[in-house]
Amino acid sequence: MLPIGLFGFLGNTLTIFILSRKEMKNSFNRLLVALAVFDNIFICFLLLDYCFVRVFSWPFSQVSYLYILLFPKFIFPLNNIFLCCSVYLICCIAMERYSAVCKPFAYRASNNSDVNQRIFKYLISIIFFSCIVNFSRFFETELITESVNVSIGDSFQVQQRLSFELTELRKHPDYIRFYINWFRLVFTCVLPVSALIFFNCKICKGVRFAHLRSRTTIQKEINLAIILMFIVIVFLFCNIPRILINCYDFMVNNDFVRCPDGFIPNPWILCTTSFSHLCLVFSGSMNFIIYFVGGRNLNSLKTCFRRSPATLNAALDQLQLPQEKTTVVNSPVSETPTFESVLGEGDNFKLVVAETDCC
Repeated sequence: MLPIGLFGFLGNTLTIFILSRKEMKNSFNRLLVALAVFDNIFICFLLLDYCFVRVFSWPFSQVSYLYILLFPKFIFPLNNIFLCCSVYLICCIAMERYSAVCKPFAYRASNNSDVNQRIFKYLISIIFFSCIVNFSRFFETELITESVNVSIGDSFQVQQRLSFELTELRKHPDYIRFYINWFRLVFTCVLPVSALIFFNCKICKGVRFAHLRSRTTIQKEINLAIILMFIVIVFLFCNIPRILINCYDFMVNNDFVRCPDGFIPNPWILCTTSFSHLCLVFSGSMNFIIYFVGGRNLNSLKTCFRRSPATLNAALDQLQLPQEKTTVVNSPVSETPTFESVLGEGDNFKLVVAETDCC
């Protein structure tokens, strides 16, 4: 987990640096920057809890006073919140690409307004809804003081030690049944996956429709659509173990309710839980590779590693996306205006005629 997480953190940091450049600032790239930020925060929390603390006991151990204070009210709930932020932001990016491909006129009209304000509304809504979904996570554990026997020489001494345990809320049958099982399954699995499948099907249909109408390759839209589809594919496969764990919770719900303190899960579910954490780190770490391989403009980074530092800025200047220009011309057949969108890249221009929305 550690090598994958560190690679993903560095890759996401490089993505933020590249896509934050002035010439790269459009709505799609800004959402990718926000996704990289959410993924980095999630990776940091996951590596801190499941790798550094529990495996290496660094920078503090699992029984240390600081970890006991941080885990119930900070590490555990925020880890879930930023996981939801990443999930919902991927859905938001899919919706943005769907609008660009299938509703081009409405999308361009919205781009005439303040893009920063629209992105800000997206992010505020995502963070707010993620906090609402995971609000009860702050009340699932509580701090307690327990007595432990400490060996001092040949004698034992009873000392008080701070610890945490599950609250009555977390053990309540209705809370387990309706929130842990149903609510989280619907709002973190079923709805996001359904939305991603819907938007990606529409995007594929829209790209194919554009090919048939224009008989021309819309390289930019296809490039962005491919990036999104790979992000979604990696997300879906890496979340399969999490969905299986949720289904397992359904099956053992009655056993846990009857004896919450003495319930012991099967060994295979413990292994699946660890594998699920690895898959989530992998999902957040793979986006940079997707941008690097699938992104036509990010491929210019390959030359950066072969050049001297003096030419790095010149190579980064080549990463900007082609600008869209929209004009209105009169059709020779009819007096009804048609829209011509010119996607320019150097001296090579491609003409795409789009009269109506394609989806």
